[in-house]
Amino acid sequence: ELPNWGLLSHYFNCGIGLSMLSTPVTYYLVESLDASAAVTNTYSALTYLPWCLKVFMGLQSDLVPLMGVHRLSYFIIGWIVFILSNIWLAIMVKPGIIGTLLLSFVMTMGLLYADT
Repeated sequence: ELPNWGLLSHYFNCGIGLSMLSTPVTYYLVESLDASAAVTNTYSALTYLPWCLKVFMGLQSDLVPLMGVHRLSYFIIGWIVFILSNIWLAIMVKPGIIGTLLLSFVMTMGLLYADT
């Protein structure tokens, strides 16, 4: 029997998505936007806040089916939100501090909805 490669690649991509994106964004905030330490701490808080809400996201995906499906729909919507927020960040010529922080928060929320 073949292993479930989709599940393996999902968790691999979650780790890559969260680990490898935080360092460049922090570098961009400090070097390009001359952000203060308070802004970089706000970035860290906004990207870790969804992890505190993960229990409630899991309850929502278990109790509220979308299109008749409990988890698959949240998985697909979460990855779409993650990908679109990253594309939006890439398309912006030079996103400001607020745009970077908000899109990073939305990106993390999408990733965690996919992970519930």
